[in-house]
Amino acid sequence: MDETKPMILIGGSGLVKGKVKNFGLALRNASMKIDSQLKSIGWSDEAPFQTLSLIIRYSHEDSRRVHLGRINKKYGELEASIETSIEALRIAKEQEQLEIFVEELAHQVIAQVNQKYSLATYGI
Repeated sequence: MDETKPMILIGGSGLVKGKVKNFGLALRNASMKIDSQLKSIGWSDEAPFQTLSLIIRYSHEDSRRVHLGRINKKYGELEASIETSIEALRIAKEQEQLEIFVEELAHQVIAQVNQKYSLATYGI
């Protein structure tokens, strides 16, 4: 395992017009926090990938639907996404809970990855 390579990268993409203030900062902070936790338990040691590349997509619908894509063999990344509403992100921001909300979305994806690839679960 490459210690310098992150185990999770979290990004965001809008499917509708609009933006959420400090969304990028919340994504970065949540990514760093979860990455540290995953590294501490050796989460991807038994996985067929090194990094989970997660995109949080926002639209008008708050479906929380998780999509697990393919593993990019060249980079050792599993592509995944989850969809939420821009309104849910804005409400979380108003309540100063945006980073926590991003973490919750990431945990939903990680739970499905754990199930699909029979990986160790972790409690945060």
